[in-house]
Amino acid sequence: MKNVIFIIDVDNGQLAGTGHLFRSLKICKLLKETYKKKIKIYFLFKKLKKSNFIIKKYIKKNLIIFDSNFKNKISFLKKNDLIIYDTPFTIEKSLKDYLLKINFKNLVLIDHKKIKNDKNWTYINGIHSYKKNYPKNKKIYQGSKFVLLDKKFEKYNLRKNNNVLISTGGTDAYNLNFKIFIKIKKLNFNKIYIVVGPGFSTNNPIFSIKDIRVELLKNKDNLYKYFFKSNISIVTGGISMFESIASLNYTFVYQSYTHQKYAINKMKKLGAVQVIGKLDRFYDRKLLMSLNKIFIGKKPYNLNLKKRIIDGKALSRLKKILFNILNKSI
Repeated sequence: MKNVIFIIDVDNGQLAGTGHLFRSLKICKLLKETYKKKIKIYFLFKKLKKSNFIIKKYIKKNLIIFDSNFKNKISFLKKNDLIIYDTPFTIEKSLKDYLLKINFKNLVLIDHKKIKNDKNWTYINGIHSYKKNYPKNKKIYQGSKFVLLDKKFEKYNLRKNNNVLISTGGTDAYNLNFKIFIKIKKLNFNKIYIVVGPGFSTNNPIFSIKDIRVELLKNKDNLYKYFFKSNISIVTGGISMFESIASLNYTFVYQSYTHQKYAINKMKKLGAVQVIGKLDRFYDRKLLMSLNKIFIGKKPYNLNLKKRIIDGKALSRLKKILFNILNKSI
């Protein structure tokens, strides 16, 4: 039996959001499908705002709170086990020092900066590569080919149906979903899909909408079929932005966190997105002008429908890397 520890962070949107949790769940499912009873999976996370509430919606057992006593809590860890680190934060110094001290080799860091003096750990830097590209190394996998999405995004089809998907993260602490809907509701959309994340407050005004075109997407583990049913996406600059790009949708992106600017700027330069807001500024007029262009058959920006910048195959590539690590000792 080999232990696999996912180190994640999730909260109500103030610091971590929910994107890293959902990405780790996809990787977890991938491992379970192949290894079943050969591995035992744990989730280690800091206690942030609503962390327990959100995580327990999806994971029921083997949950470990990261604190000053973490060494005792993971004392079962063996040198040939696997740790997958996927949080928006730099690895905690105490954890890093501990893993280096015990010469732990099978640490896979996702979208993380390179750690000095480390020769053994593996980096999967799809999104992080837009901020920093490292010299070629057999342990560093970087670039758009390693932006991790569900395997179903490997396929796509073009459509012109004037359906729109709105996704602003798993918490929507500032009611951005509702603000966007109010601005676009007078346009002649056929369907308006609005994603309701696990951290949404019950008094979010999105629940008061009475429009027959609107479908609220609650408790959805995967949104691929709704991206594929739409030709327009209004999203924030996390995973949903890349899902929209992989679907070859017109992608309007709102930068909700400072760290998202690197990926957003890169995608903008490549002609894959148009920016319609940053932090507390919503460029609503720009969004409406662009949407109106689509309705009259014009391009709102220079989207190249013949080139997939994000091909949706990164999870298959990661699968080979993880299986290579696991197969060495199983």
